[in-house]
Amino acid sequence: MSSASGTRLAALACLAVNAVLVAHNELLRSELPVGFRPRRFLLDRLRATLGYDVEPHYPTHVAALIARLRALTARQAEGERRIFRVDRSRADYRVTVAEALEALGLRTANDTDSWDFDVYWGNQWTEHAAFLDPRLAPHILVSSVLGLMAETLGDKGFLGHALQLCAAQFGHEACDFIPPIYAMPHQMARWREAFRTHRYWMRKDKKVWGSASVSILSSLKQLPAEGTSYLLQQYVARPLLWQGFKHDLRLWAVLTSVRPLRLYLLQDGWARIAARRYDAEGLETNAEDVCMHLTATYCAEVPTDSLRLMRTNLGTYRNGLATHSPFARELWPAIERAILKTVLFAAPLLEGYEAMLSTEGASYRRFGFLSLDLILTATGAAYVEEVNTNGFLLGTRIPNGWQYTLDAMTTLGLGGYPRRPEYARRLEAAVAELCDLDALGPLAAGATSSPLAALSAELAIRMYDNDEEAARRAALVTEQSENAEDRKPWDRYGLDGPWGQAKAAVREENRALMASIRAARNLPPESEAETNGNEANDDGAGGAGVTSE
Repeated sequence: MSSASGTRLAALACLAVNAVLVAHNELLRSELPVGFRPRRFLLDRLRATLGYDVEPHYPTHVAALIARLRALTARQAEGERRIFRVDRSRADYRVTVAEALEALGLRTANDTDSWDFDVYWGNQWTEHAAFLDPRLAPHILVSSVLGLMAETLGDKGFLGHALQLCAAQFGHEACDFIPPIYAMPHQMARWREAFRTHRYWMRKDKKVWGSASVSILSSLKQLPAEGTSYLLQQYVARPLLWQGFKHDLRLWAVLTSVRPLRLYLLQDGWARIAARRYDAEGLETNAEDVCMHLTATYCAEVPTDSLRLMRTNLGTYRNGLATHSPFARELWPAIERAILKTVLFAAPLLEGYEAMLSTEGASYRRFGFLSLDLILTATGAAYVEEVNTNGFLLGTRIPNGWQYTLDAMTTLGLGGYPRRPEYARRLEAAVAELCDLDALGPLAAGATSSPLAALSAELAIRMYDNDEEAARRAALVTEQSENAEDRKPWDRYGLDGPWGQAKAAVREENRALMASIRAARNLPPESEAETNGNEANDDGAGGAGVTSE
């Protein structure tokens, strides 16, 4: 490799890890308020040495990068307001996202068709061409990652196939973090073989999230008619119970980068508790009891126990678990491990798409917001049931939800790094240290094949076998006492304040859109019953609501 070529590759590597430096060395430490915050658990080996007392002499490419950092600081100091647009098709975008961005100092551009904005937040794009739109300027941040929804984590069938491939390569024990999934009917033979040892299965629609169209299947006679497309996922017959009730967990994560892979997991999980006590021995007769098996279902017979939520960091939750396993030292690491391995399933394809976009000059930033549903088993294992790549932000509807939203956005840099002057010199020194050409030699040599990504994945998995690292992680999810915010009732149906207005507006706009489509196709008007049925879960607040293995 020539000296000039090595310099260019080193400069590219330096630019690529700039976001890593901001996030790892200073952002989470200095920008986020003390309290409930996202924290990174997928690590790489890029550790910067901090601390210069005098201005060092920087190489040209490093000096240019630092100049960019200083220019950003200057623009923020001058009070320049950035601009955002949100997708108007969901109430959480209209309320939580828009209000949080405004609270962080951005202003809306939804009243114009201009592409002169800094942030776009909406549903994941599924068309490849959308990511190559020439109007996407380098400074823009969009809430879409190519391949995330339609081809990897957002595709339930993908998780099933990826799990089977993992088991074929590494064995079932190494891949025991997602309940087995079979795409029917073309995997009927494989499923019949699994049915011999596992009797209870969850039937799920491939395109529907939530408890709609979900049922427990325990007999071949219950299989849908031939030609029907659906999924069967192994059911957790013996889940970890909370005071005798079945529950699953909702967690949120932000995928801030694919190359390198950067994932931040909110350290607060939320337990969703079923309304009726669980009876594992009576599955033969109670399998159709939605009040017992579904966690996001309202049951008129037990209204006070329906739709209960509880933070996993509360002593009230942890003390009610039917286990002696310490939550912070054993159960939470199991949750992290399951999420980490699930995301690593998708990493190779996502990295390939990111490389293509870089080659095509798509230099704007992309991120994903994930809602993950997990279940803990009676033995302390954790399984990822489902991943929603268009994660719902409940905001003020749940205790602490507003702070969660602000923390996620701060992690993405949407707060504008207002405290950057406090640590700018140390950050610049860290950049200079990392971007030293001699130190970057091995990384620059592998810039095209990305051995760093494989190394990052290897170290991220190995970290869970390190006692020192386990103790550090346990301290971050230490048990907390219930506070005034926890005692607030949560807005189950999104009817309070601006939520009710936003949901009504979304429904009305959807009706108008469907009416125009039907009129264009010369179809009769949609009946009121059909309209209500299509909008039963218009805001996604119910979540997956079903625990399955």
